[in-house]
Amino acid sequence: MAGSEGVPAIGFANLLSPAPNPAARTITSTMSSRVFVPDLPAVPRSAYLARATVTMPAPEPKPLDLATRASASGPMPKLVPLDELRAASAPKPAPRLEPLETMRQASAARPLPAPRPAVAAIAVSAAPRGMGVVPKAKPLDLAARPVAFIPAPRAKPLDLARKAYLRANADLLHSEKWISAQAEATGGDEWECLSEALYFEARGEKAPGLFAVAEVILNRVDSGRYPDNVCDVINQGTGRKFACQFSYTCDGRPEHVDEHTAWERVGKVARAMLDGAPRTLTDGALYYHTSFVSPSWSQTKAETALIGTHHFYR
Repeated sequence: MAGSEGVPAIGFANLLSPAPNPAARTITSTMSSRVFVPDLPAVPRSAYLARATVTMPAPEPKPLDLATRASASGPMPKLVPLDELRAASAPKPAPRLEPLETMRQASAARPLPAPRPAVAAIAVSAAPRGMGVVPKAKPLDLAARPVAFIPAPRAKPLDLARKAYLRANADLLHSEKWISAQAEATGGDEWECLSEALYFEARGEKAPGLFAVAEVILNRVDSGRYPDNVCDVINQGTGRKFACQFSYTCDGRPEHVDEHTAWERVGKVARAMLDGAPRTLTDGALYYHTSFVSPSWSQTKAETALIGTHHFYR
């Protein structure tokens, strides 16, 4: 709006300006109660807007405030780069599955591990005759001949039952009736060796005489003074003059079994004795001879029994 009578009119922006002007004068006239401020320069609108919007900066924290905030909130966590976060959260690829044929070829081509050397051990044996202490093995002997101890096999339930049956019927064993009631026996090397000895040494004896000779052979196996198995006990000294322990092994005649019934009979006795039949006839005898001879050694032994045509000594 333009002013009247040569006086510029005060615009709306000039009326709201908060900045005072010391040169301003207020004139009150009778013309519509208008207020005229002469000598007041016009202020651009942009300057007014710039002065009206003033941004106050935040006060800087004091050193004490920083220390207090640091102790209260703890150390700032380490920032992980965005690429690492993406790599960590990305799904891992599934492992590659090898074809079955490839795996078989790889396992077939892989060499087997070399066997571990056997650990040398000290073999414990009975003292030789005439010596009270077993000689100590030398380190060189142990290295040259390592010995592995093999635990004895556990008895099977059937073996225990058979042994219990024989012990329960000990009074009936030494009879022809009991022998005839048994099934035909079989066995391994020890059974065959014991059956052979009973056949050639005592097949003409009655049942107690067969069991008595078998007792002597097994007593020697358990004594520690003779070999520890049936076959070696029977064949001890064979081939040396006057050294045979059982005469049939060095009488110069071949061992042919011609009587099948007698072989079947002695085989049943051998089977029963190897299975654990009680030894109650000879009182632990280790020697015997027939009544037709009188060897010199019998004078130095204690006689324990006379059964059939055999004398037994300990």
